[in-house]
Amino acid sequence: LLTLSLLACRNVSVVDAFITSNPRQQRPLNSLTPSLTKGHTNRKNKRSSSSSRLFVATTPITSNIPTVPASTNQNKSANDNNNNEEVEVPALGTIARMLPKESFDIDTKTSLFYFGLDMAAVVACLTALNTVVTSDVYHALPIWGQALSVMPLQVLSGFAMWCMWCIGHDAGHGTVSKQNWINHVVGEVAHSMVCLTPFVP
Repeated sequence: LLTLSLLACRNVSVVDAFITSNPRQQRPLNSLTPSLTKGHTNRKNKRSSSSSRLFVATTPITSNIPTVPASTNQNKSANDNNNNEEVEVPALGTIARMLPKESFDIDTKTSLFYFGLDMAAVVACLTALNTVVTSDVYHALPIWGQALSVMPLQVLSGFAMWCMWCIGHDAGHGTVSKQNWINHVVGEVAHSMVCLTPFVP
């Protein structure tokens, strides 16, 4: 306990304290604190048979944790500030001028062609799906067989209806035709009738 108290007072390492070394190179414990070790002279003489003595190394405890220079942190903060200042969101008009003029052309014939194509895909997929689920073979299958038999048609039907929803979305923005009544008809059929979502232009 006396040794540990001395180590704590002198701020030395516990590992360095218990070192058996040449007494000529290090200072012995009794030379450092003669007043504290005076009462233990007899006990020390009894241990004269041992060739090792307790010496206290005066090396202070130092931390091995690397430190980051302050200049590095300042440079990093400056770079972050520069990056934040350089980021600028372009305006909507700037983006519109970057796009080619053909992107804003409204082609009614092409729009109606894809509207008819998507409608045909929806009708074909739903007809095939209805034919399968109403057949005797379908009802004779176990529940896992029924699920596997209709899964491909369900995926195709969902894809066709998604395409139809996109056509109705374009109609709501007035990009299917320059005629408003055509946009309304396409939007009502695509959204309200096929996708069962209200059409709001």
